[in-house]
Amino acid sequence: GHPVFLHPARNSAVMAEVEALSMSLKKLGLYAPSTRLASLKEPSLEGVKGGDEALKRLLDGDLRKYGEGGLPERLAESDAVRGPVMLQVNRVVNASEPSINQHGGLGGGGRPKLIALHLTDGKRDALAVEYAPIPKLGGMDCRPGTKVRVVNARVVAGVLLLDGASCSVVGGNVAAMVE
Repeated sequence: GHPVFLHPARNSAVMAEVEALSMSLKKLGLYAPSTRLASLKEPSLEGVKGGDEALKRLLDGDLRKYGEGGLPERLAESDAVRGPVMLQVNRVVNASEPSINQHGGLGGGGRPKLIALHLTDGKRDALAVEYAPIPKLGGMDCRPGTKVRVVNARVVAGVLLLDGASCSVVGGNVAAMVE
């Protein structure tokens, strides 16, 4: 059932794999503690092997529980997030709608949608707006727990401005976040 955390001195081969996995994930913008990665590499965990399965488990995990950051500490003072940084969607809001309709999906009266995303890197939260369509994001169809990779995103007044060039959907499904 529960993950087994390895002591680094106990299994140097696994720890070497964990370090390699950690470096690969950092290139994607995903910062996770080595103890979390080691638990994903532990052979007793239903035969998890290789980085692909470990990445899938991380994507399906709640970044608020294991994320090690990635966003600038003072986002409001930044003009951009260079990245790459992996962020988790915590909430999606259609900001062009009156608050009573914001979580309901389709906008009324054919108004264009302004999608606001509440994101986290596991340590810090950020607000973002989709100012141009992002492929595979799906606007209001985007589920909480979805991971997005942000690179070279503009920041205005502490808000990330996202488009298809600065943001890509990586995936992930955190069952506990979808109600």
